[in-house]
Amino acid sequence: MPVLVLLAGLSMPAAVGTSLLVITMQATAGLFGHLPHATIDWPIILAVTALAVAGSLAGARLTDRIPARLLRTTFGWFLTAMAVLILVEQAPAAVRHALVGTAFGRMVVVAATVALALIAARHVRSCRSQAAQRER
Repeated sequence: MPVLVLLAGLSMPAAVGTSLLVITMQATAGLFGHLPHATIDWPIILAVTALAVAGSLAGARLTDRIPARLLRTTFGWFLTAMAVLILVEQAPAAVRHALVGTAFGRMVVVAATVALALIAARHVRSCRSQAAQRER
């Protein structure tokens, strides 16, 4: 999306829509390419699709009620958490065991999670207070 905004000159909403269209086209092409060779669990696919549509509709209704900065920040924290989860899952077995297989490792993970949550909560409060000041 930054490329679409910075280089193509699209507005942020147009860049988001364009990005989602490209992702949809890629996912559809991938699905049709794998259909002949894969076993697909259609009930799970349909359930995830239904939840995605419901989430999109709910998100569209909430967009005007939640400050954009708060959405960006929350999404950034979500991406950070997912990146850490993927790194832990892809780490060598010894590292994974040290982090989640020992009491000390679990305490470190919990402490780091709490620290990140406190930082995120502080930032969310800051975003809310700034939004409240703008409304005045």
